[in-house]
Amino acid sequence: MILSRKRKRLLLVFLLCSSAIYIFILAPMDTGYEAADERSWVDFPVNYSHLITRFNFDVTKEIRSGDTGERNWALGNCSLESPESIRKDVVDLRVIVITYNRPQSLDRLLQSLNKAEYDNDNVKFEIWLDRSIYGQISKDTLTTARNFRVSYGRCSIIVHSTHVGIQGQWLNTWEPSAQSREMAVILEDDLTVSPFFYKYLKLVHNKYDSRRDVSGFSLQGTSLRHSDGHCCLNVATENKVFLYPTLGTTGFSPKRDSWFMFKSWLNHITSNGQRPPLIKDHVAVTWYEDLRRLGHEES
Repeated sequence: MILSRKRKRLLLVFLLCSSAIYIFILAPMDTGYEAADERSWVDFPVNYSHLITRFNFDVTKEIRSGDTGERNWALGNCSLESPESIRKDVVDLRVIVITYNRPQSLDRLLQSLNKAEYDNDNVKFEIWLDRSIYGQISKDTLTTARNFRVSYGRCSIIVHSTHVGIQGQWLNTWEPSAQSREMAVILEDDLTVSPFFYKYLKLVHNKYDSRRDVSGFSLQGTSLRHSDGHCCLNVATENKVFLYPTLGTTGFSPKRDSWFMFKSWLNHITSNGQRPPLIKDHVAVTWYEDLRRLGHEES
């Protein structure tokens, strides 16, 4: 397992600003990744008022936004949908997969999700695909997403209309209504999950959501590093679940009320032109400051 890569570091700083205790289990693992060949990238115009997608690789499809019927692609069970339409869904679990240009890693994650147990609950898989700064998408990554055949639940592909980066992927994909009681988990595409990850999340949400000092739950285990960066947590292997006050974005499942408050606070800070406060001597802040000096703080 690996705590993070450079592209996660600004996100870590943002999330650290929300006080939390996270609960961890040995579930996802990072086993490497690869980037798609940039020569395979294509333009992908989308008009979500009348959802039309165009590719230059043997696919042309027209889907009307708001259609709630069965919408399958020719080669898979995942339908292209707009952000507005997917947020109308009523689900028990929303699995948000954020991806960009790693088709093999994405396929590995999706196959692990297919092997998980969902207790006959209403589950929705969402594959969010970001664009390059030039507005193009990875053809290979999209092909992997549309070829994915879900063994349980429903699946949607959402292509961002513009480049949003790793921050936008994290902060602008889960938008539950105030009345919703759905659970969500955000997975980057370089992970795999345990078949029992949902059973675990149901248990910890039910038991700990009422605690004010808990902001979410991570599926990351004992490879988690301390805030000073030293490795690793000294936890006996028989302790599968434990409370530890730090940040774990690997397999992160936000507590809904805390997520609302965090995003409201962050919007207030950024709309006033302020920077989120930095926490002294925390390893994620050190990473962020290094990136900022290199001019890559938005990476």
